[in-house]
Amino acid sequence: KTKRWRRLLDKPLTDGEGKRNAYFNGPILGPDGYFHLAWVWRESGDCSTNHDLSYARSKDLVSWETSTGKPLKLPITLETCEIVDPVPQHGGIINNNDRIGFDQQGRVTISYHKNDANNYTQPWTARSENGVWKKYQVTNSPYHTHLHG
Repeated sequence: KTKRWRRLLDKPLTDGEGKRNAYFNGPILGPDGYFHLAWVWRESGDCSTNHDLSYARSKDLVSWETSTGKPLKLPITLETCEIVDPVPQHGGIINNNDRIGFDQQGRVTISYHKNDANNYTQPWTARSENGVWKKYQVTNSPYHTHLHG
């Protein structure tokens, strides 16, 4: 029997509106039956312009929603996405370095790095708790990683 590929979506999943690109991690199928997707937005070719760790989930890879189940209209834009951590440009977050995982209770976690209040680069983990993304700093390193290029 012959099988055929077909387009999954009629529209792009995200749209940077000609100003930015989304750099994805995932989708990762979780123990809850959802596909989880995390990404950062990037304003230029310079990795220091990455910002705004974002999230969406889907049961079928076609219809997407926030962590609280609010439907997201495609394409998802910076203005319509769910922001996990509003890391600013030059804030130490980099594309393709966010990782999706799950805690012992099966809740989605996203691990990434960004600069702390002292401008030191730290690993962080975020988890949606009662509809709010809580961010946890993992270490207290006295070092800064300068991201550019």
